[in-house]
Amino acid sequence: MAAAEIPKRCRFPPEPSGYLHIGHVKALFLNYTETPDNLLLRMDDTNPAKETSEFVDNIIEDIKSLGVTWKEFSHSSDHFATLLTYADKIIEKGLAYCDDTPKEVMQQQRMDGLPSKNRDNTVEQNKAAWEKMKSGEAVDTCLRAKISVDCLNKAMRDPVIYRVNLTPHLKTGDKFKVYPTYDFTCPILDSIEGVTDALRTSEYNDRNDQYYWICDALELRKPTIRDFSRLNLEYTIMSKRKLTELVNKGMVRGWDDPRFPTVKGLLRRGVQPEALKKFVTQGGFSKVINVMEWSKFWNMNKNEIDNNCPRYNCVDSFRVKCTIEGAPDTVEQKEVPLHKKNADLGARNIMYSKNIFLEEQDVLLLKEGEEITLMEWGNAIIEKINKDGDKVVDVQAKLHLEGDFKKTKWKLHWVADTPDVVPITLYEFDHLLTVRSLDKGTDIDPLLNKETEFKLEAIAEAAIRNVKPGDIIQFQRRGYFRCDSLEPNPQFFNFPDGNQKINHLSALKRFGNKEVETLEKKRERAAEAKKKQVAGGKAKTAAVLLPDLRVGKIVDVKKHPDAEALYVESIDLGEGEPRTIVSGLVKWMPAEALQDKLVLVMCNLKPAPLRGVMSSGMVLCASTDSALETVPVPEGSSPGDRVAFPAELGEIPAEIPKKKVPKVLEGMKTDDKGVCSFMDADGKAYPFALPKGNCTSQFPDVPVK
Repeated sequence: MAAAEIPKRCRFPPEPSGYLHIGHVKALFLNYTETPDNLLLRMDDTNPAKETSEFVDNIIEDIKSLGVTWKEFSHSSDHFATLLTYADKIIEKGLAYCDDTPKEVMQQQRMDGLPSKNRDNTVEQNKAAWEKMKSGEAVDTCLRAKISVDCLNKAMRDPVIYRVNLTPHLKTGDKFKVYPTYDFTCPILDSIEGVTDALRTSEYNDRNDQYYWICDALELRKPTIRDFSRLNLEYTIMSKRKLTELVNKGMVRGWDDPRFPTVKGLLRRGVQPEALKKFVTQGGFSKVINVMEWSKFWNMNKNEIDNNCPRYNCVDSFRVKCTIEGAPDTVEQKEVPLHKKNADLGARNIMYSKNIFLEEQDVLLLKEGEEITLMEWGNAIIEKINKDGDKVVDVQAKLHLEGDFKKTKWKLHWVADTPDVVPITLYEFDHLLTVRSLDKGTDIDPLLNKETEFKLEAIAEAAIRNVKPGDIIQFQRRGYFRCDSLEPNPQFFNFPDGNQKINHLSALKRFGNKEVETLEKKRERAAEAKKKQVAGGKAKTAAVLLPDLRVGKIVDVKKHPDAEALYVESIDLGEGEPRTIVSGLVKWMPAEALQDKLVLVMCNLKPAPLRGVMSSGMVLCASTDSALETVPVPEGSSPGDRVAFPAELGEIPAEIPKKKVPKVLEGMKTDDKGVCSFMDADGKAYPFALPKGNCTSQFPDVPVK
């Protein structure tokens, strides 16, 4: 069938070596929204050492739970015989060779651009070695594509395409002894299974050329590759290997732990599939790499559930008894709506008694003689707060139903002291990580939060007996919860609503856990610091907008597809995934001079399209009218190293407004010795000071831009 006649099709190819997490969900929904009626679900089961039926079954279950359907389902293993035929073909054409070079030596040779001793073996020699691989005899030999030894794109340096693995396969048992890599399997199966659009995260950018090379070498139709940025979330472990480690060490409840970013963990916590879809697809096919904030996600989730979420009351084990004068001597019952703004949810029965319980943390806020509102009852006046030292013993109040609830400061929930109250357990969770973002290869053990699960025993009104596992409810003034189970008593998992302030009733607050400082909090703190500086007579310094300058390594550089004067660079800034940055360096230096080069990048610019490609930063250069160099960074510097400015200059903003960027650039120059510096409003120079020293250019007294 001609390419133009092939109906548009995307594919989602998870590897069954773990559970799906929120990063995979982004890829799933982008593929599904592109071709909802023609999605291919393919299990990429090419590594028998890591794959289990548990993972396969749960991936399928998770995809269904998110409301995603597919037209066709396959396994890569369905095509193992076909893939072997293509391997035979590529060997026959002299485009692949068998290599028994030790792994560490091979890695170093690829890094240094050196050929393997086996690279020039004859086709007959390779066919003989290939037969030994297929029989399982040559366990230390691999098959490599013969592409290039020293290509600037290291992914093209003779990549491995087949390995020997004697582990029985989940589906094919011990029929095969060799298994293809993902990079060999993917382009072949995409082509023969009718995929037109191969959607991949930008971490695969370097391997796109390899994808097309395999298609060309095997004379296969080439699908169109479309890149999008990987999803990164603050304080979140996204590495499948690291998640597996936590599960295997028993540090969490399992793959469905409510602290996990897995689909099962998120749904168990109380996440709604529609909120998940909106959150992960909001950036579309943007290539800008950002660390997303949980608060925005939880706010989206709240918007999905709030209008259909029944309300109940509970008080925790630190509750305080309150005697109400004017209340009925016997227990009375009244029907109230489950949601004041949604009558369709129905009603619940609430008990009224002269003896009720209030939250201890609420009582600590009250004063004798103060009028309060008891929610779903009316106003009351606090007449006496009895204490034993600093501890509240009980409270005496008097009903004042004619009082105006609009004039009271405190609207409090409560639970009647009756025999039919229900003991419940409330769980709250903190982030597993203590750091906002995690670099690739970082040891997570020292960065793990030591205490992330908090439990409070409580009692709830009798109507809570109507709640079933999986139900989402709100305990009024305490937060949103999902019922996890009913044994040994109802167990409820809290999930946030996007509000950064920790509820004063929460276990997190009670047990002294610190609030996580979000970007919004940092901005607020920076703004407050500036106000104080102004008040102290340092207005000029406080008004400085500081650039966020970091060392980056250019891991890939290509010509802009629509602008001959521009490069599109992938730059590793120590954030886990490289940023895409567009620069106008074509007229000044060749691409090979930029490959693997350390540069200084201004990182706190608002991402913006440059001739259709989103750029998330600026490569800084020192230049004269006729010469230019990228700002030199000291020897020994590493990606992510940041220029440190004195504290008196204030906080570095998360983002510099576009209209302020020229003003910031005006302040960046080299001094008479070539030291790159930032000038404040008074003309005082602050050098670009990195951990390994100052950035110094060969050009004195020139702008840095």
